[in-house]
Amino acid sequence: MCGRYTHATTWAEVHAASAPLQLKAPAQEPATELNICPTQPAWVLRQGSDGLLLPARLRWGLLPAWAKAPQTKFSTFNARVESVAEKPVFRAAFRVRRCLVPASGWYEWREQSGRKVPHLFTPAAGGALLFAGLWERWQQDDQVIESFTVLTTEARGQVADVHDRMPMLLSGALAARWLDTDLLDAPAFALECALPALKVWSDRGPPPAVRTPRDAKEKQASPLADRGRAEAESEDLWPAPVAAPEQSKLL
Repeated sequence: MCGRYTHATTWAEVHAASAPLQLKAPAQEPATELNICPTQPAWVLRQGSDGLLLPARLRWGLLPAWAKAPQTKFSTFNARVESVAEKPVFRAAFRVRRCLVPASGWYEWREQSGRKVPHLFTPAAGGALLFAGLWERWQQDDQVIESFTVLTTEARGQVADVHDRMPMLLSGALAARWLDTDLLDAPAFALECALPALKVWSDRGPPPAVRTPRDAKEKQASPLADRGRAEAESEDLWPAPVAAPEQSKLL
């Protein structure tokens, strides 16, 4: 599964991971987030009618359009690639609303000596990762919620030593193929997605949970990029979502 992840990359790094797709990035770089949890807003990349990737902040945990209330009684922050096309909660989004979820790493836990030990997986060469995702729009009267889920697949390589599931990782041409809704055999596609070189940080967990994520300040050392470490020392790790600036840049 993938229940916690990090985002400490620049838009240029996100573009490098998604090329040859073009990214219409906000002028402001994304804030460092070291403990993204279900129900919190996070960045996703959706493809516009012109083919450009458009960043947006959506709630993590897919809320199906047919839900009677703005929450579900079951978890929807992950969708298994083996069954995503058939599950009622995900199948409509799978057909027409796919997205990419940028990240700089994700956490998994393994029980060792009677305690659960966190492990952080990051790209060995730095930069951004892209998770395969789905998004949905729910509306009731004037209330609108856009949300997303992260697809998971069978763990491979060093990830399998820690957990049996992992996010479905995409890059380059595979990211473009995932966004093509003519692609219907998701399990077969998952087998084509090569595992990138990863670095594993053992016993390195997310910052402590707090009652109000917005006002959390954490000065814990981070194994992320230098820019992420510098920001972690001086900025809120969980800033309130802000509207994207009108000015943008094409990468």
